[in-house]
Amino acid sequence: MSEKGSDFMNKLIYLVDWFHSRGQFICPSSFDEIERIAHILLHQKSVSVDLSRLNSEDKMRVLYFLSGISYAINGTIAQISATKYKFSASDDTH
Repeated sequence: MSEKGSDFMNKLIYLVDWFHSRGQFICPSSFDEIERIAHILLHQKSVSVDLSRLNSEDKMRVLYFLSGISYAINGTIAQISATKYKFSASDDTH
């Protein structure tokens, strides 16, 4: 592997480690998994959600539902990429 490729891999590994240290990372395959994600938020934890496995209708349902929970608990939402979001509770220190 070239030096440039090695540098990229090191940055990627660092980024993955950073995400895992900041809370849970979930990649739901259906809207039915929303209860687990909501439970994490309601217990004052951060959760990163990758919506890439959902169809467009379920993506919107998940975003609307988690946005409502975030609003209710005075939390925050950050879009990480086109399909990844980080939801944080207001009391989460990460």
